[in-house]
Amino acid sequence: MSSEPDALRLARKLVHGPWSSWMEHADDLLATAAELRRLHAENEELRKKVGAYKMLERAQAEQLSTLREQQDKFREAVASLQSERDANAILTAEIEADRAAMREALEVLQEGREALQEQAQEFHRAMAGYRFALHEAMDESVRRADAVIEKLKARVV
Repeated sequence: MSSEPDALRLARKLVHGPWSSWMEHADDLLATAAELRRLHAENEELRKKVGAYKMLERAQAEQLSTLREQQDKFREAVASLQSERDANAILTAEIEADRAAMREALEVLQEGREALQEQAQEFHRAMAGYRFALHEAMDESVRRADAVIEKLKARVV
């Protein structure tokens, strides 16, 4: 069998052969024409499928590109969020340290206020050596200590 396709081989016979040659091969020509029509239809079907696959490929490539951009944004957001968490942890530790220092200061202030109150009471008991200016200063110190204690209690608690 020749390496030429059947339709081409038959066409060459028709061009170069006698009229009777055409009649001998009419059935072959009709079969070949039918096969050509079938192959042409199949080829058109495949072209349509290839076109559809190309459109699908473009759409998927665009979608993949969009997803990669989103992935980069999400990674950036996660890194930013972690950075904020780290900063919040530092601030929380600093706030806790400040609160601990204020609690300690409050305790010292309360102890100092109690000492002032005791001095004022002793001074009241020993009225024999009463000095009004000193008495007022002691009472004012107690009042100031009370005000500062109340402010600290509001912030520490």
